[in-house]
Amino acid sequence: MCFSNSIVLRYLKTFAIEKQLPILKRKWDKINVDYIGLVEKAKFHKEKVKKYLKYGLSVKEISKKIELSYSGVYAIIHRNDL
Repeated sequence: MCFSNSIVLRYLKTFAIEKQLPILKRKWDKINVDYIGLVEKAKFHKEKVKKYLKYGLSVKEISKKIELSYSGVYAIIHRNDL
């Protein structure tokens, strides 16, 4: 069985630690539980952009609030049809 999704791996490691399950240290030490990948960041930013657009903020104001570039916010808006 091969798990390559970092979100799933992080969940499995956290679950195993909480339930005190025996795990192979040499394998599971490589997984950083605090790591947040690009896909997760994108989902987080998408939700924030959507919320701020509902409040009527401009792209420039949103980019300052969530600390993304103007073009980054603009890309999120157009990729997701917001």
